[in-house]
Amino acid sequence: MNFDTEMTTDALRAEAAAALAERRLSDAARAYARLTDLLAQPELDAFRQAVVLSFENGRIDLAAAVGQRALQHYPDHPELLVYHAAAQDHLSRSAESYGHFRAALLRHPAQWGSIYHAFKEAARRQSREAEAIADLQSIADALGAANDRSPARASALYELVNLLHLTEPRDEAGLDHALRLAHAHSPELFALVRYADPSGRVARSLNPESDAQRDARLEALNQGVVDFLAGRPVDWARLAPSDLRDDVSALLDSYTVIATSDLDQARPALVAGGLSGAFLDRLKAGPDAYVDAISPREDDKAWRLDDGVKPRIRDILDTLDRRYKVTLDPYGEGLAQSVRMVGVDAFAFPQEDRSFVAAQWCEADRYLSDTVWIFPKLRTILFFRESKFSAKTVTAFVHRLFVHFAQVPALTYPRSDAFDGTIHVVAPVIPHIGHYIWNAISGWSPFFRYAKRTDADGLAVYRNLSIICDVRDLYPEQVKQPVLLLDNEHDADLRILAGETILTLKSNYITEELANRVMIAAADKAKGALIEEARAMRKRCFPLVLVTLRLGNRAWIGQDEGLRLMMEALHAEFPAIGFILDGINSGVSQGWTHALMSVQEEIDMAQSIIDRLDPGVPILNSINCSGAESIVLSQMADAFIAPVGAGMAKYRWIANLPGVAYSNRIFSANDHLHGHLYDYYREHARAARHLPAERVTDIAVEGMEAYRNNFELDWRDLKALASEHFKKLFFQSTAADEALANAGLRPRASSAQAITRADPGVAGRYQHYISLGSNCEVAFQFRRVLQQDSSSFFSWNVTDCRALLRLLRARFEGVAELANIRPHSHDSMLLDARYDYLFHNPFTTGEPRDDPKFEETWAAYRAKIDYLVTKFLRDAASDDRTAYFYKTDEQDMREKARQIRDALWDLHQKDNFDLIIIQTRDREEEDWGEERLRNRYVRRFAPLDDAHDGHVSNYDTIFREFPKAAKMYFAGY
Repeated sequence: MNFDTEMTTDALRAEAAAALAERRLSDAARAYARLTDLLAQPELDAFRQAVVLSFENGRIDLAAAVGQRALQHYPDHPELLVYHAAAQDHLSRSAESYGHFRAALLRHPAQWGSIYHAFKEAARRQSREAEAIADLQSIADALGAANDRSPARASALYELVNLLHLTEPRDEAGLDHALRLAHAHSPELFALVRYADPSGRVARSLNPESDAQRDARLEALNQGVVDFLAGRPVDWARLAPSDLRDDVSALLDSYTVIATSDLDQARPALVAGGLSGAFLDRLKAGPDAYVDAISPREDDKAWRLDDGVKPRIRDILDTLDRRYKVTLDPYGEGLAQSVRMVGVDAFAFPQEDRSFVAAQWCEADRYLSDTVWIFPKLRTILFFRESKFSAKTVTAFVHRLFVHFAQVPALTYPRSDAFDGTIHVVAPVIPHIGHYIWNAISGWSPFFRYAKRTDADGLAVYRNLSIICDVRDLYPEQVKQPVLLLDNEHDADLRILAGETILTLKSNYITEELANRVMIAAADKAKGALIEEARAMRKRCFPLVLVTLRLGNRAWIGQDEGLRLMMEALHAEFPAIGFILDGINSGVSQGWTHALMSVQEEIDMAQSIIDRLDPGVPILNSINCSGAESIVLSQMADAFIAPVGAGMAKYRWIANLPGVAYSNRIFSANDHLHGHLYDYYREHARAARHLPAERVTDIAVEGMEAYRNNFELDWRDLKALASEHFKKLFFQSTAADEALANAGLRPRASSAQAITRADPGVAGRYQHYISLGSNCEVAFQFRRVLQQDSSSFFSWNVTDCRALLRLLRARFEGVAELANIRPHSHDSMLLDARYDYLFHNPFTTGEPRDDPKFEETWAAYRAKIDYLVTKFLRDAASDDRTAYFYKTDEQDMREKARQIRDALWDLHQKDNFDLIIIQTRDREEEDWGEERLRNRYVRRFAPLDDAHDGHVSNYDTIFREFPKAAKMYFAGY
């Protein structure tokens, strides 16, 4: 929503309330801030919400500005005083502002945890840790005397332990005392800070029991887990009367955690414990062998034969098909099955004292099926060692699962051997935009490839995290019934224990189809001044280049100055160039590695660059825009210059931009997978040009692994690489161009400019111009040069190569049958599920049958389709010459183009047509030399949401080469 437009106070209140309910906290902050501007009379709650939400969601500048106004009306309000002081200190970072912040917190300590975290960070910036430790101790004591259970006291103690743990030389006695205070406050708080007691010294002193007593208690707790999995009632309060989390940690310390690749040494003991040798052999063979064992490749199960369906998606489709979950039988040679979930993607297999758990680890890029087996009676955990998966991370996963068991006294097992209720499918909670795109939403595309028409099962959404869009935005045609809304993973766990079945999909490959759906959904959400400004900028700038900031780790030291000088130098070489500054988006900066970064620091750096940049260089600042806006801006750009990082998921995996990448030496190495990650894992992915590792100098980041090193580089090296790449992408002359210039038939370019291909050997004109797609761009260019529409079945559809071939080979048989029509994520489009192409929705509603004039509208549309199909086939059968144009971003087009040409030959039965394949110049190849087939290139394609904005001069060159037998109106430039 654009909060700068005219809005009523009631509308702002409604938007603020809706944003809060949907956890769009940054939007809620902006709505409340705007509301405080418009209210005739000040309202404390509006000011408080605006200031607190702005501060806690990275809009520090907004918190400071609104806080300043709020204090004019409420000068003594404690929360406003402290949050405003914290915001001012974060912005100025001076000793004076820190003093104001400190004084305000000492006077008004009853604050939320974000304030105490800000205070700790401010104290460290000012090197005043000792003073802050004394302050936090004093605050904890004062709050303890008033209310020993207050959240403010918990926050003060948490940051007190943090400071004592981080400050060298470490005050061990003070740290022990703070840990004891945390335990006295609540065992839950102690569990959060127990990392500061790695030896367990403090924990043992808080629970002085003999080793024999401890062992007996943990044995009883372990038997409780066995009983729980077997379906017997368990009195968890009796088994763990003090602190369940601590006791489970102690219990798991006694477990043996074994990677399946390391089974040899442990094998005799495991076999003696009852596990079968056949089971261990299968696990030793590795994840792929395991997946094929539980999900054999069978002709009648198409998803098992499709390599694009990753094991986790394959497993879910199997479970939907079978109506039960399978794993290898650990005590025999066959398969075991279960219909009893005990937690998010964890299944219990009840076999009395041999009961076990097979669980799926649903994190990031680990996507194999059933990667963890837990055998409580044997106190053993087996796991596949994937990526960074380690015994430590496995133990943390099992700890969460065991603690979760205590939510209910006993499991109630279903009477049926198969799921008899709805199986819900959900994308995982991943608070990181890169993994969110790569591993979370990427799973929907292969899932719906085979589950498109499953009316019996449902979809679920975690409403606590939807960075850009969720399944409702991406695949509305698949939402057959109300979506199950989950507050968080704890909510999902509780629902599972109550009998729900919720499976988490996950993949690691972005299809072209998914990328298009994301761009359409983003375009539907991102409408406002920023997008309009970018659209206007695109019309006057070429190329439009996305330049990304990155701070915190793997960051270019000196980028503030280096990026400015690089952009000025590129502008001097390419006078029409424009830039978009990209970085952290609003609402996505709090999770995983994003938490190491600061939105405000990026805002400040962007402003510093813009303030010092030559005023003649066009630049747009998009830092802290929404994720949807960032996707749209990425799709508008022509190329990027960026450090390797999560932002590349937007402009490379979704928008598929070409460009220049750089990073530290480790990530810049040619053989480093994660440094070149974005060159892969995407259908038709464009590889970036990477700055060589030898041009970079690493700088270690305190407390972080070497792969997170910051680095230095010379901006001139980056500029030279970008300049070379942009010339090749957008300004490269061809051999034919040079020959024409040498012959005096074309002026020689005096500076970098577009020089396009011409082939004077092609003679004659065409009676028909027909667009085959892949979207509306070519049809818009026809409209421009012919001053009228050249109507065709494909003109206004979205049709990839596969769909196009199906339609041509089938001669459109069964096209646009009502039974195959599905709604699409964008209300303006519908899907023909038989052929998988999109067409413009002729109805007034997203769901066709909701239109009150459905019958009338559908009859008219069917008549139109019948006419266009008949016209297409009639023209192909005639003696008229036809030029077919197909614009595509797909890779490996030569063979696909041959197939399209051959399908057209079958329709024509004569040599009276040419197929012109139009691609962007980064795909450029020598002339294919194929009969009736021409490969031609343009600098860039039009953005998805502005399809008429094609590259006019390049299209004119192509149309001149293949002219229509009609008056044509060329642009003349």
